[in-house]
Amino acid sequence: MAAPGSTLTVLSQEKPSELSSLSLRKNVKIRHVKGDASDPEALSKLHLAKADSVLVLQRGEGGEADDAHSLLCIHAVQQALADAGTSLLDASAPRLIGELSSPEMEQLICEQWPGAAEDFVLPRELASGTLVQFALQPELAAVFLELLSAEGKEIFFAPAEVYADADETLTFGEFCKRARARGEVAVGLQRAGESMPELNPSQGTK
Repeated sequence: MAAPGSTLTVLSQEKPSELSSLSLRKNVKIRHVKGDASDPEALSKLHLAKADSVLVLQRGEGGEADDAHSLLCIHAVQQALADAGTSLLDASAPRLIGELSSPEMEQLICEQWPGAAEDFVLPRELASGTLVQFALQPELAAVFLELLSAEGKEIFFAPAEVYADADETLTFGEFCKRARARGEVAVGLQRAGESMPELNPSQGTK
């Protein structure tokens, strides 16, 4: 769920066919810019220092080739930010989000930019963990399939103003009721300035 007024910019050599369906989404304006995501000059034109997040997706070749390209793109992001007078290590820098094939590459990136705001997904690790859960708890297979399939349910962050006015203070129980009224299930909350969300807090938590 994107906050009203959000803009999603896709930088790639070819325009993805999926963008036509995404353009129908509420709250977000989607635009495509032709260019190489590993080229600092192309990234500099996007004014990354003003972005909230930078998402680095892999090309689908798999393994070391994809990880090497992701690392190249991250270096290009750092160079583009440096040209704008900032860095991935600055508190105001955009959050770096991406997918990687190997835990070793994730460790390398975290060591190179310690303290940077970053989140990485390792699809292979996720898949292997899910298979283990299937084996240990086969009765939950339908739940995992619903959560992990493209057509299934999704878990997302939504801004507080979706559920409460700016001057309101809600308990988590009240928040859950408002979420249910929207056909949603609240599983936690994310406090401003905190790096990790609170999952399933007590009903009286404010």
